[in-house]
Amino acid sequence: MAIDLPARIGSLRIMLTPPPALPAQRHAAVLSVGARCTVRHALRQPPAVVLALAPEGW
Repeated sequence: MAIDLPARIGSLRIMLTPPPALPAQRHAAVLSVGARCTVRHALRQPPAVVLALAPEGW
């Protein structure tokens, strides 16, 4: 958690686990693909967040 307000996540670490059969020389490629991940992009440039109450029966 961040130490200042508002309360939020201060940092996030994403660990990628390559398949055991993947040669070590391909590990850099896995990291490269991870760097282009949609979730990572969203965290680096946060989207607008809209809060709403769900309609009854939703």
